[in-house]
Parts: sequence; structure tokens; C-alpha cells
Amino acid sequence: MEYGYGFKYFYKKKITKHIKYQNKDFGEDFSFIECCKLYKIPIKSITDENGLCIHLMHYTNTSIVFPKHILSENVMKNKFPGFTI
Repeated sequence: MEYGYGFKYFYKKKITKHIKYQNKDFGEDFSFIECCKLYKIPIKSITDENGLCIHLMHYTNTSIVFPKHILSENVMKNKFPGFTI
């Protein structure tokens, strides 16, 4: 499996009852995936071709991901009621 950022992994929710994300600022997704691999828990890494995943960029992001689309504040408010910047 290729490694990347945690927002692109798929796994069943019940896994999180047994394996927890570590409370740290960097690499918590890597530790989670390593534990899953150790216990042979299936994880899928996908390429989002349809815009199912929204990665909210902020000033303290550690990822270097360049967006394909930038959503306006109006679009965010209409699609995600309660969203604030």
C-alpha cells in the first residue's frame, strides 16, 4: 500500500473500537495504518475521482496537497450548513 495522508483511507468503523489514532500532531494516521497492517486489517487507499473527500486546508496543515477545486464560502455554506471559517 502506498502511504499518504489519512484523509484518503477507507476502513470499517468497528476497527476504531480496537485501534485508536494516537493523540499527536503529526503522523497519527501512519501509526494507525501500521497497527492495521500488523493485525492484517484491510485498509483501502483510494484516489478520489468524484470529489467525495473534502480536505479542508488551513494555515497549520502539514500536508502539501494542491486542490483541484477551491470552493467559495457560499458553496461551503450551501453544501455544509453550519460550516464556519
